[in-house]
Formats: sequence, structure tokens, C-alpha cells
Amino acid sequence: MSTEGPRAGGPRRRRAFTVAEKIEHLTAYEVACTASEGGGGAYLREQGVYSSQITQWRQLRDAGLLAGKKPGEKVGRPTADQAEIARLTRELAVAHRRLATTEAALGIMGKGAPRARRGALVGR
Repeated sequence: MSTEGPRAGGPRRRRAFTVAEKIEHLTAYEVACTASEGGGGAYLREQGVYSSQITQWRQLRDAGLLAGKKPGEKVGRPTADQAEIARLTRELAVAHRRLATTEAALGIMGKGAPRARRGALVGR
């Protein structure tokens, strides 16, 4: 039996990230995603970070739990209100992206924003 291999030294401790490292990884990941297609996955592989960690850190950041934390300070679970704020913030961002896409498509098709006619019910 060989003593060399991926588990030769026994189990390793799980990596722990400070708040500053989490924010740095989030920023670098988002830059990598916008820089090129597949750049986010390449960044994750290079750094040895899982996409689930990025998702969790993004939720914590959006809920405001990473802001103002000192190095080494624990980050707890968001309260119900903080989780709701984070969810609504993400929904709003998605709605803004969809609106921008729709407006761009209408602009390409040569159709301006619909105008309300006098006397017409708006939103019907």
C-alpha cells in the first residue's frame, strides 16, 4: 500500500475564510464572470473555492452581515428581516436586468415605450 496520495496525511481541516477574504473572493469572482464566459468557473478552480460558498457569501453580503465585521469575528445567520431584505434586493436586481433587456429589445425592433392614450386605463 502506497503512503502517497490525496489522503496520505489523513484528513485536513476545512479552510476558513475571514470576512475580508470572503469579500475579496466575491469581488474577484464577479469581475471574472463579467470579463469572459467561463471566467467565474476558472476563478473558482484556481482559488479552490466552491460555487456554494460564493452563493452563501453573496447572501450574507446582500443581507448586510459582512459589512462592518472585524477580522476573526463570527458571521451569524441572518435574521428573518435581513433574509427578506436580501431576497427582495435580489428580486429587484433581476427585475431591473429584465427591464433593461426588454427596453433594449424594443429599441432594436424600433418600437418605443408604449404611451398611455388619453382616457385609456393604464395597466389593464
